[in-house]
Amino acid sequence: MALMSRFGGLHRGYLILGLAAYLAFVLINAPAAHLYAWSKDALQGMVQLEGVSGTIWDGHVDRLAAQGVSVDNLNWRLLPGALLSGEAAARVRMDGGDAGLQVSAHVSWSGGESVQLKEVSVRGPLEQLQRYAPAMPPGYRGNVTLDLDWLTLDNGRIASMQGRGRIANLYAGVPLNAPLGDFSANLEAISGGLRVKLASLPGAAVELEATLNLSTGGGYRLRGVIQAAQKAAPQLKRNIGYLGKSGPGGRTPMNFSGVVPGAPW
Repeated sequence: MALMSRFGGLHRGYLILGLAAYLAFVLINAPAAHLYAWSKDALQGMVQLEGVSGTIWDGHVDRLAAQGVSVDNLNWRLLPGALLSGEAAARVRMDGGDAGLQVSAHVSWSGGESVQLKEVSVRGPLEQLQRYAPAMPPGYRGNVTLDLDWLTLDNGRIASMQGRGRIANLYAGVPLNAPLGDFSANLEAISGGLRVKLASLPGAAVELEATLNLSTGGGYRLRGVIQAAQKAAPQLKRNIGYLGKSGPGGRTPMNFSGVVPGAPW
């Protein structure tokens, strides 16, 4: 009898395990559009989706809008192994087409208001970033390459990040109004905000060394020096004068600060 009791308990254990596995299989393979329909009231308009297709496991939306920011052509694939550590994680990719941004990242959420992104890759036109960073001044064009080791969002705002980037074929708007060439950027989190170190690369029309500090609440401060390269057009050399009076060696110091309403940091 004891043996039969143990066998019966083991049988029930396998039955429960099998049932749980079946329910998990059904859930992750359920149509993503059904899940959005079920949860739409609970979301209370905080997240809006259009053109939902695929499954919860592997899905797609034509457009996602949340907290004033929208992205198009978003694809995801869940990473079930992350559930063992108590977090939801997915590999996401945004395909903006030939003229849009190409973005991919590993996204994880452990509850609360913080979202962690790792292995973030951004490729595409600089002007497309104005949709997601309205604080960027108008009239700037170029091609962006951005690789972030991590990016943390709290309540939809950038809380910390670390990575590196490059802007190729940069065209600057007011007051320079000229093609400038290629530049590098190193991004890192600091106490109370973010720091971006900018530098011109060989062949650029200007020689630039600058640090941009972004503080919580939309504050910014840009400090550095800029100088026209020898090959720079005369108009560019004149326009650099609008940034301030040149110092020793023809280098013009820059020291600008302020607050950008609605900034994403």
